Amino acid sequence: MYIVLNHIWNIVRAKQKRRILIVDEAWQLMKYDDSANFLFSLAKRARKYYLGLTTITQDVEDFMSNKMGRAIVMNSSMQLLLKTIQCRCRCSI
Repeated sequence: MYIVLNHIWNIVRAKQKRRILIVDEAWQLMKYDDSANFLFSLAKRARKYYLGLTTITQDVEDFMSNKMGRAIVMNSSMQLLLKTIQCRCRCSI
């Protein structure tokens, strides 16, 4: 995932135009210091290259339990938190 994201970042810097980069399952990058630092750096510099960055994870704690993750959240212009509910039906899922 890091290699793909780095490749995309190189393309963004080479050909500047308005774009949105969506990083789904961002918790995978937040697990390791190097990739968390890279994502933080990308979040800080994205606007300079006309890039909007969206990170998606199922658990906000993936970001809040990490120094770089908290910095990414605090640097965001918008944070959207959706509550997940537990299934209370008696069916098997």
